[in-house]
Amino acid sequence: MARDLVAKHGPTHCTRYANALPLQKNLRNPAGWLRRAIEEGFELSEPVQHSEMPAVLAHEGEETRALIASDLAPEPERAEESSESSETHPETSLPDPAAEEAWSSLAEDLVALRGREVLPPWFEQFEGGELEGSTLTILVPNSTAANHLNDNFGEDLSRLWRERSGADAVVQVATELASDRRAPLRGST
Repeated sequence: MARDLVAKHGPTHCTRYANALPLQKNLRNPAGWLRRAIEEGFELSEPVQHSEMPAVLAHEGEETRALIASDLAPEPERAEESSESSETHPETSLPDPAAEEAWSSLAEDLVALRGREVLPPWFEQFEGGELEGSTLTILVPNSTAANHLNDNFGEDLSRLWRERSGADAVVQVATELASDRRAPLRGST
């Protein structure tokens, strides 16, 4: 159910309501409220901080999912330094034009292979972040989006990238370039 909600409404929309859940009072069925809030777009009385999708909406149990969730989890010391690091190392936080071009071309190949209709509406939020040799890093908004990308398109993207860039080519995801945390997509070794 969680995967369907994220695919249909996008990670930002779902995260907004998941973050609002703890602020709701006297709920007899929190999971039911969350589902209806996402589906019906409940109006919230208080602004909710955006953060990573809570585990209640993530599908757990797969080794790859655990890898992606742990590899993309923010590092506490990095979070405190984020504004400072972007000022001192602006080149590390800007997407690489070569990576953007490679991702654009790879996404076009995926559309040609699978069709545009299978892509979630928020697929366009993904962007090429970094290209180092034959390793392409795709920027994603959060680990839920990374999981969705991996589960639904990881094998195809990895295969298409290897066909283009060689047998050792790797497609990986990251939530920000300033962090060293990367998670390879399924099929990338």
